[in-house]
Amino acid sequence: MLSERMLTTVVRAMTDKTLTLHPVPEGALPDPEEGRPYTLYVHVPFCERLCPYCSFNRFPYREQRAHDYFQALRQEMRMLADQGYDFESVYVGGGTPTVDIDELCETIDLARDLFHVKEVNSETNPNHLIPEYLDKLKGRIQRLSVGVQSFDDGLLRQMDRYEKYGSGEEIFERIGQAAPYFESLNVDMIFNFPTQTEDILISDCEKIALCGCHQTTFSPLYQSHATTRKMEQVLGKMDYDKERRFYHILDEILAGGENPFFERRTLWTFNRLDENHERKQHLEVDEYAVSYEECVGIGSGSITHLGDNLFVNTFNLEEYGELVRAGATPLLGKTDLPRRDLMRYKFLLQLYSLRFDKHEFERDFGVSVERGLPVEMAFMRANGAFATDNADELTLTPAGRYLTVVLYRQYLAGLNNLREQARAKLPGDERDLLFGDGTEK
Repeated sequence: MLSERMLTTVVRAMTDKTLTLHPVPEGALPDPEEGRPYTLYVHVPFCERLCPYCSFNRFPYREQRAHDYFQALRQEMRMLADQGYDFESVYVGGGTPTVDIDELCETIDLARDLFHVKEVNSETNPNHLIPEYLDKLKGRIQRLSVGVQSFDDGLLRQMDRYEKYGSGEEIFERIGQAAPYFESLNVDMIFNFPTQTEDILISDCEKIALCGCHQTTFSPLYQSHATTRKMEQVLGKMDYDKERRFYHILDEILAGGENPFFERRTLWTFNRLDENHERKQHLEVDEYAVSYEECVGIGSGSITHLGDNLFVNTFNLEEYGELVRAGATPLLGKTDLPRRDLMRYKFLLQLYSLRFDKHEFERDFGVSVERGLPVEMAFMRANGAFATDNADELTLTPAGRYLTVVLYRQYLAGLNNLREQARAKLPGDERDLLFGDGTEK
């Protein structure tokens, strides 16, 4: 598809040019703005298995190293409270946040003590959907997102997840048992694996409809400079020509037809409907990016978005702990987003949420979206992207949803490249992305 290839090339070039790390002369985050809502992202960089497609900062789990890290993480949280920050929402990602369940619970409890937290979201892996963990998470976490990726045993083996996290059938059963513990149990899936067939994708969608989860995300597989070689060795070469077809298949199965199982919440997030195919009002807990444009990140390798800057914490675990214990903000660098790129980010984020508010854009930037982003608007219109295009709003056609998937996929890949710049500053073997069982070199 020519439009997809054009978008991939353009957005890749744009992110390579603009997402570049620079020193932070002031050495600290700016103070919070009064009245502005923020979300807190908490990064836990430890895993029992290191997946070949993941470019986030992560290390093999070691108990003492994790214990020291969580202590520093809670200290960084206190430093934000002392600076005047407050958070309504907390998202704990990784890595695998539940890799040390007691440390995670202590960290969540501290966040609730320090801030006016209304909801906590956390990621986990299928092997932690057991009563020992679920009992501790119940009440502490409102939305739990479990990384399943696929129920197909062949794909799970290819990703080195089968032995550690269980078969597709075992994972399916655990999801049904875990769902009652949370307001929202999300199952995180990936589509467009090189060896994934239409039949495998359809089977995954059918299992999602039956497994009892409240919500699912089906994000496209994307790669960055550092992950490309290892991904191709383990999974095979990416085929973007089938990505469009796969996206429309899953979109139609989950949210299409007269009696859908789910409703679209974002481009690739779907909320389950009740037995009358109506929205379940208590399932409004969602991805933090949907409700909060400004996010403060803590932990080694986290990224903070404030105003026109992205701030990146050091990826070095030892340096991270030393800086925080000394009372210093553990920043490695920042990138300044030009005004046009901020416009593009706003455009992308709102389209990701399926509705673009033209008036809000003009309030933020002082110009209409047509004047601010003339090339982007012309491209989307020429490709039939908008179902609604009036003075108030933009909404997306099926073709427009896929084009925006491409935009968002490449933006996320660009963030991975930013992480790679940070990883390049690590010492020795830590610069290499690790995969498989997490054995350190």
